[in-house]
Amino acid sequence: MTGINKEHKILDIGCGADKVEGALGIDRIPRDNVNVVCELGAPVWPFADDTFDEIHAIHVMEHMEDPLHFMNEIHRVGKPGCRVVIRTPHKSHIESFRDPTHKFHFVLETFDYFNGSDDLNKLYGQKPFNIIKKDVLRISKPGRWICDLFSLRHWERHWSNFFPAKEIEVFLEVSK
Repeated sequence: MTGINKEHKILDIGCGADKVEGALGIDRIPRDNVNVVCELGAPVWPFADDTFDEIHAIHVMEHMEDPLHFMNEIHRVGKPGCRVVIRTPHKSHIESFRDPTHKFHFVLETFDYFNGSDDLNKLYGQKPFNIIKKDVLRISKPGRWICDLFSLRHWERHWSNFFPAKEIEVFLEVSK
């Protein structure tokens, strides 16, 4: 496992061939960049609690059978205050639906569920995250103008099907 930073531990979930520099890569498909081969929907990932300072999940969450369990595993292996970066296709973009392995389609408000303030997520045992930032990436110019003029929420609810965005990018922090 050469090249892995021992002081600031980074986990790249579903890293494939494009792993974050200095990260420990976990994926279900063995490749040169993958340090740990594991089914990402497994009940428990092969890491101790509170292991990582930073976690990346780029284009992985949409493939999960159970996104709530996936987020709880991120919470479990992340240290308190762990920075989490998630990127997934936005439901307005054709890429969200084109890939038949995508099980879920996300909007920005999906990630509000994980902030731990709702009685519903407590009922389902969801572990809390602080939302640092949410944004859409590669949105058309008219879509961005609408976001700037009104809000991302307004664009997502009323205009996203007309002016789609390619991806959602969310920055979270593990709250323990």
